[in-house]
Amino acid sequence: MCSGTGIHLSVIVVSYNTLEILKKCLAGLLEGDLGLEVFVVDNASSDGTSSYLEETFRNEERVRVILNETNRGFSFACNQPIPACRGRYVLFLNPDAFVSQCSLREMLGLLDRNPGVGVVGPRLVYEDGRDQVSFGRANGPIDIIVAHAMPLALLRQLRRIRLRAVETDVAWVSGACLMMRVDLARELEGFDERIFLSLSDCIDLCRRVTDNGKRVVFFPGATVVHLSGPTYEHPASWARVLAWAYEGYLHYCQKHYGETVARRVCGAFALVSVVKAAAGSGLSLFGSKRLKGKAAAHLLVASGLAGRLFFRGRLHVPTSKRTMHLS
Repeated sequence: MCSGTGIHLSVIVVSYNTLEILKKCLAGLLEGDLGLEVFVVDNASSDGTSSYLEETFRNEERVRVILNETNRGFSFACNQPIPACRGRYVLFLNPDAFVSQCSLREMLGLLDRNPGVGVVGPRLVYEDGRDQVSFGRANGPIDIIVAHAMPLALLRQLRRIRLRAVETDVAWVSGACLMMRVDLARELEGFDERIFLSLSDCIDLCRRVTDNGKRVVFFPGATVVHLSGPTYEHPASWARVLAWAYEGYLHYCQKHYGETVARRVCGAFALVSVVKAAAGSGLSLFGSKRLKGKAAAHLLVASGLAGRLFFRGRLHVPTSKRTMHLS
């Protein structure tokens, strides 16, 4: 299927202050003879990423570097290289996701064999082999609310399917490692750039893929190691990330279901955050600073959600120092 000559796959990696894991990600992509090109889009990192990319890949024909002057979000950065992609397929890959050449070939083979498949996503696991939430079977407002209200460990178990090497149709797959047809990505104009950083970006993209008549497939025959998300020491940092996530989902609901539904989801998110804040505060009494920080973050976000609900604006998260406008 892949001869090692020509470009079969275009890979887009978006980085933001992830230099060390980015090095490992790129090394894995470039170690084989699979015909691919890699676009690295850096969102104005401050950890030396831009210098590393310019120096390391100056003479590497397979790697093209795009250095953004400001951080305009994950969706915007993912879309930047799409017009220049030369592969038949494009892989959107997080810098903390490590994909083997074998898994790449498996996903490429599935798309080659099934012209009706528009998107394929692999099984995502942590470094210790535990399964992550790699896909969703539904993408409606109730499903989104339930997913945010449920503990992550329980959610992983409920979404787990028998890990056979066969494809399964789903509503969406994770954007940590998402492969699709280049012509389809161009037709749909990639990710919705109004979503800054949120799982809703791939839920929205996959919804538009199925609306276009193509299938979205979860393929456990390919496995990718995906590191867990970063840990934020300050509640305001947790609050910012949570607010980006909630704002993305609210935009998704408004886009596909209307303002009334989005407001109801906003109210449900606020309630969920209040409950999680109370639960985290209670558990933090046993000495967990991390839970105490997350509880404070949920309380900040709940306040911002209430403001959005009553004043119909975008989500603001008040902090002790200032108001963070996440737009």
